[in-house]
Amino acid sequence: MECVGNQSVIGNLWDQKTHTFSDDMLKLVAVFTMLLDHAASGILEYYLQYVPLNDDVWELLYRINSDLRVIGRIAFPLFCFLLIHGFMHTHSRLKYVGNLLLFALQSELPFDFLFYDGIDFAHQNVFWTLLIGLLMIWALEAVNQTNIKMILKYAASLPVIAAGIKMSMVLNTDYAWTGVLLILGLYLFRKKKGLQCTIPFVVFFIARVFRNVELGYYSFGIQVIRETFKLYWSIVISAFMILRCNEKRYIRKGKYFFYAFYPVHISILYLIRVLFCTG
Repeated sequence: MECVGNQSVIGNLWDQKTHTFSDDMLKLVAVFTMLLDHAASGILEYYLQYVPLNDDVWELLYRINSDLRVIGRIAFPLFCFLLIHGFMHTHSRLKYVGNLLLFALQSELPFDFLFYDGIDFAHQNVFWTLLIGLLMIWALEAVNQTNIKMILKYAASLPVIAAGIKMSMVLNTDYAWTGVLLILGLYLFRKKKGLQCTIPFVVFFIARVFRNVELGYYSFGIQVIRETFKLYWSIVISAFMILRCNEKRYIRKGKYFFYAFYPVHISILYLIRVLFCTG
C-alpha cells in the first residue's frame, strides 16, 4: 500500500488525473455509511417497533429506515477490502490480529445493548467476522507458501476455509459465514481487479439469499431473491469503488480512529436512544 506525502484534501481522496479513489476515501465512505446503517437499525427501527406513531409518520420513518439500511450495505465490503490491504502491507500481522481482537472485545457490550437491548451471547459484532477472516487468509497464505504440490495445497486449504466458516457460524458473528466468504473471495482475486469486483460480490449476494432462508426470514423462492436484492443492490457501489481504488494511503495518522469509531459510535447511538426514544 503506497503511502504518499502531503496533498490537498480532495487530492487525498480523489485523484482527478486518474479518476480513482484512495484508500482514505474508502475508509471515510465505509464509516459514514456504517453510521447511517446503525442509526437506522439501532434507533429508527426501535422507534418503529416500540414508539406509538400515527400512520403517516410511521410510513415516513419506515421509508427513511429502508433507504438508510440500503446505503449502509456499502460499508462491509469496503471494510473487507481494506482488511486485505492491511493484511498484505502491515508491518506486524500479529499486532493486526491483536488490534482486531482488542476492539472486538471492547465493542461487544455496546453492540449487544444497541441491537439486542442487553448482554447477548448469541450474536457477536463485526470485528469478530473480520478477525476470523484475517486468521483464515493468514493460514491460507501459510499453506500456499509450503513446499508441497499444488494439489496438496488445495486439499490443505479446504479445512482452513471450512474452519473459518464454521467459527463464524458458531459465534454467529455479524454477517456470519457470508462475510467470511466475501473476505475469502476478495483475497483470492486480489491480483485481478476485474474479477475481484465481480465474483466475490456475486457469491456474497447468493450467500445472503441462503442466509435469509437459514434465518427463517423467507422460504426459498423468488421472494427471498427479490427482498435480498432490495437491501443489497448497493454493494454494486462498493464494487465500483474497489475497482476504482488506486490503493494509495495519504493520511498517515489517526489509524486507531477507524478502529475506535465502531464501539464509540454505537455507544453514542445507544445513549441517544435511551435519552430520547424511551419513556
